[in-house]
Amino acid sequence: FRVDPLANLARVLGAAKAAEYEAAAASTNRPMTLCAAASASLFRSLGGGGMSPIMHGQCEAVVMEMAGVAGGCERILSTPIPISYTRHTSRSLMLWLITLPFALWPLMNLATIPAVCLITYVMLGIDEIGIQIEEPFCILPVKPLAAAAEADVRALNAQLHMGAFDYSTSTEGGVESG
Repeated sequence: FRVDPLANLARVLGAAKAAEYEAAAASTNRPMTLCAAASASLFRSLGGGGMSPIMHGQCEAVVMEMAGVAGGCERILSTPIPISYTRHTSRSLMLWLITLPFALWPLMNLATIPAVCLITYVMLGIDEIGIQIEEPFCILPVKPLAAAAEADVRALNAQLHMGAFDYSTSTEGGVESG
């Protein structure tokens, strides 16, 4: 489950700005390359006087956290689950379910039939959930989460351009002057 980010990058940043990040597409570690570019952009904003040191520190902390989360997601995605493991657990479960009626019959008689049906339904459901959890990014609603995050970032960007978070004019004690 891999998506080429260049199309989405061009949609969000525009074609000209997205072309600057072409190197990230060729990188072996795209998230780290993009986090480094974000950090460099923050440093340029700090040097140009467009960002206060406090805001710069907070933004750098967010970039570092994002790099850590991206690294964790990469580890999850790249950790292989052997196909023999999945097959073995499914076959073992089927063997157990086939022998279950013979074990329950002396205790339950005719009630064995609905009991085995219910137990089979539950156990096969758990097995299917386990198989889906092996590939979490295929079943998680990642695109709606990304769309919501994009909308939040766009709204924050609009507020920044309106001066809602202007930290350049502050008084003693870090309280904004109004």
